Amino acid sequence: MIEINSLPIVIVSSPRTGSTALAVMLQKKLNGVLFSEPGMDDKKLNDFLRYASLKKNYILKEHAEVLISKYTNLDFSQCFLVRITRRNFVEQLVSSYITGKRNKWFYTKEDDHFKDEIITMDEIYLKEHIEYLHRHKQSIKKFDGRVDLDLTYEDILSELNIGIKSIQPKNYVELLEWAKKVYEQT
Repeated sequence: MIEINSLPIVIVSSPRTGSTALAVMLQKKLNGVLFSEPGMDDKKLNDFLRYASLKKNYILKEHAEVLISKYTNLDFSQCFLVRITRRNFVEQLVSSYITGKRNKWFYTKEDDHFKDEIITMDEIYLKEHIEYLHRHKQSIKKFDGRVDLDLTYEDILSELNIGIKSIQPKNYVELLEWAKKVYEQT
């Protein structure tokens, strides 16, 4: 059971860890105002910083790399800091690869057709995702010893109440095996 009962909350994550589902769950539980990755857009970032300077009933969900580079004035000591990672790097890698190939991050019931899809295996593109996720992994390590709660995707998956998990393509097992092999060779 995830025991978080006070705001403000900052969720620091790397991609494909369930951080959005965690943020939405906490928003519903605590009736907080959710800011999901405002650092990707200067206007949204400024809106969040303005809001955070006036009110403390927020949940900020941001990837570690962006949090480090764009939130230099945010006082984390006033926030409940949650870090969410993923133990299985190859599954995280394949999830990132699939979302990149599809250009789709969230799924609904109408997306059931994706289960019949065959995702092509592009080694150069996979290596870009390996590098991308390693950058995030290094950034998230900078929060060692500073978090109030450390979570992993694998430990909290049943609690997240994800509506529709990423739909695995028909060749998902082959993608996992291929990605593992490429990853081990890099």
